[in-house]
Amino acid sequence: MVPDQLPIPVRCAGLPSSLEPTTSIVPRPAAARSVPDRSTTVFDRERLQRTTTTRRCKTPSSPKRRRTRPIRCADMRGLARSALPARTMRVTRHLRVMLAAIVVLAGAACSSGGAEDEPAFTAFDCAGSIDALEAPPEAWSVVLDVIAFPADSPLQRGRFDDDLERQFSKFGLVIRSDASLTLRIADESSPNAIMGWGAGSSEPVAAIEIGGCSAAMEQEWVVYAGGIWTIDPGCIEVEVSTTDEQATVALPIGVACN
Repeated sequence: MVPDQLPIPVRCAGLPSSLEPTTSIVPRPAAARSVPDRSTTVFDRERLQRTTTTRRCKTPSSPKRRRTRPIRCADMRGLARSALPARTMRVTRHLRVMLAAIVVLAGAACSSGGAEDEPAFTAFDCAGSIDALEAPPEAWSVVLDVIAFPADSPLQRGRFDDDLERQFSKFGLVIRSDASLTLRIADESSPNAIMGWGAGSSEPVAAIEIGGCSAAMEQEWVVYAGGIWTIDPGCIEVEVSTTDEQATVALPIGVACN
């Protein structure tokens, strides 16, 4: 603080000292100045500025438009995987593997289907012939000059075989003794019919391979007992094949062939 100043006597010019006023003018002390506190001043200024400044309300601005890009298949797969739990993804993966295995097995079955549909040929046993002929019977039809079949009336259906679940139609197999041929039930008549003669008549099959039975008999033609077993009556087609030729014979079993 600045100390108060002492009173200064007032003197008037041209007046005797006796007439001079006895009062003196005491100057008013100057206002004491204080050293401003800069930190306080700055704080007060900021506070004053905050109280006197009018706050401006921010108006909501329109949202910025974001550029969108087309969704790719990879993004969709990623979203699907992120949405599915781990257990579901494992099950889906297992199903995918199973489907791939099924497709492979189906392709293998289709590629080998033709070979599986072909019946295996059973070798014919020439032993057990019941007769030998110089020529086939007149009422029979000779096919490819190696085998003869009955041709006129339909063959009757006889006893029912419980094991085979078919009815038996009996007629003999007449073949040339030195001929090699194969007999096969055609696809149109399978699995309705099966056949067997000689020793193989106890286990009839759909295809027979005959390799020549000249040692069995000295005659040109030999006869074997047997026949055809059928589920339903019908015109049974039998394919006859040699090394050079093939023919199909229609046998009327229980009904006439048109």
